[in-house]
Amino acid sequence: MNIFKFNRHIAPIFLALTMTFAAMPALASNAPNISREQAIAIVKQHYQGKTLKVSSKPDAYVVRLLTKAGKVKQLRVDKKTGELR
Repeated sequence: MNIFKFNRHIAPIFLALTMTFAAMPALASNAPNISREQAIAIVKQHYQGKTLKVSSKPDAYVVRLLTKAGKVKQLRVDKKTGELR
């Protein structure tokens, strides 16, 4: 009988800890893998010009670049992979 009282008190604590630790990898996977500066460097590897603005979206950085030809290009760099879109 005493073991049932113990389990009744421990079970909610165990459940809360399990849910907390289970959510940790999901929280870590939301963190960006590349920085804003790395996104700019990736764009400049493919295009020459002056960076005008960098915006952060949930899945990508949006880099606005003034090309040497005088045109404004808007490019997206994936935060996880660094892929230029």
